Amino acid sequence: MYFEKVLHSAKCHRRPEKRIEMIYILGRLRDERALDTLEEFLAESDPYLVLESVCSIAEIGGPKAVRLLKSAREHPYFMVRERASQALDALDSN
Repeated sequence: MYFEKVLHSAKCHRRPEKRIEMIYILGRLRDERALDTLEEFLAESDPYLVLESVCSIAEIGGPKAVRLLKSAREHPYFMVRERASQALDALDSN
């Protein structure tokens, strides 16, 4: 129930800063069910929302997360590309 509420707020909350906070929590929950939604967020126009999505994808980990992080290395925003590369390096070293 908690996961679904956080996911809904990440998708639908009217305040961008609240959406970013919920995306952060999704990463902390480390629930792979969030990866599909986080993948959608990679196409958002808000660079901070996209950046937090990359961070949460890295927190969740797993094969799909690696694929998403690899695709994020081609993102238009430098800070997103850089964070995706750092996350992949960290996952490779573990």
